Amino acid sequence: MTKKSRSLAIFVFIAILAGTGCKFNNDHDNMNDDFPLLTLSYSTYWGGTDGLTEGKAVAVDREGYIYIAGDTHCTDFPLKNPLIANKSGGSMAFITRFSPDGQSIVFSTYLGGNGYDHCFDMILDNQGNIIVVGGTDSDNFPLKNNLHSAIYPPNLPAV
Repeated sequence: MTKKSRSLAIFVFIAILAGTGCKFNNDHDNMNDDFPLLTLSYSTYWGGTDGLTEGKAVAVDREGYIYIAGDTHCTDFPLKNPLIANKSGGSMAFITRFSPDGQSIVFSTYLGGNGYDHCFDMILDNQGNIIVVGGTDSDNFPLKNNLHSAIYPPNLPAV
């Protein structure tokens, strides 16, 4: 008996639910009293086809653009106007911006270097900047105006 091999693809899903805030009558026999009605505005899968993708953070800006961030092992993660276009490590962080209706991608990029890069959280500031926090063991993580010049301070041993 031969064993069939399958490739594993696990995607992030995005779902936008809208509440109507409807109230029902005050009849105590009604189990749904004051329960908001929800509708699904849109939902989608997001990620590549050749590995695991995990969403870690979501944010929405003042104009309704939706940002998601996380990590992926996919070499074919969907990119558009990327800051980093090639996956070079074991995992890469990613950031994607969707249009308010979820029907188009404004940008999608890898973020990381030649090691394992993970996104832990993301926020948007009042100027529209995306602030991402995560972890890396990449010795070539893209740095600009950095406080430390290396992953490990020179007087501490690497663990």
